[in-house]
Amino acid sequence: MFLDGAKLHQPGRILLPVSSSRTGCPIARSKELFHSNLIGWMCERYPDESVRVLSRWLRPAEQPVASVQREYKHLDLVARFPGFAPVVVENKMFALPDVVQLRRHLDGPVKAIVPQPTLVLLSLTDPGWSDGRLEVDGKTWVHASWRVLAQRLRTQFAGRSDFGAQILAHEAHLIHLLYRAIDQVSVKSDNELFLLPYRPPTHSRACG
Repeated sequence: MFLDGAKLHQPGRILLPVSSSRTGCPIARSKELFHSNLIGWMCERYPDESVRVLSRWLRPAEQPVASVQREYKHLDLVARFPGFAPVVVENKMFALPDVVQLRRHLDGPVKAIVPQPTLVLLSLTDPGWSDGRLEVDGKTWVHASWRVLAQRLRTQFAGRSDFGAQILAHEAHLIHLLYRAIDQVSVKSDNELFLLPYRPPTHSRACG
């Protein structure tokens, strides 16, 4: 399949477009920001589907605004849907969750968001929070797994023919492959051995 002279899919490969003037797909300056920017783009392009994708983390509120802010004052994503409280997403695709950073967000940009937003840590790794929640200064960060989000993306966009939906379906498949890799290399037991190939030291002959 081709679009604007670029092949969208090849067997065994996933090709995500970097930019397209026709689709408005976000240009990513960072590998991690690409993924949160893509979710922001989804919220703009497909608001109804986005509400269904994010429904697990939405909280009803008297809020009439529909808007998306990417990289807002160091917050990865702030999304607003009419009838729901704003959603703040801190994305940790490749980095580990940072409680100090989450506290700093609460002391800074989160205070300016009204009504009080839902705070979501979106990550590949489990932060180890009790019940998937972290209480910080009277506010709660909720953990959202990329695995769960990818499943929801697949439910909404897999099998559709429009280009934007295919991008999001490919994103879901990419996340699935990342988790397959993680499952292969992750430690299953404290008794597992991690072995490295042993090469005996070589001794160079002294020059005389």
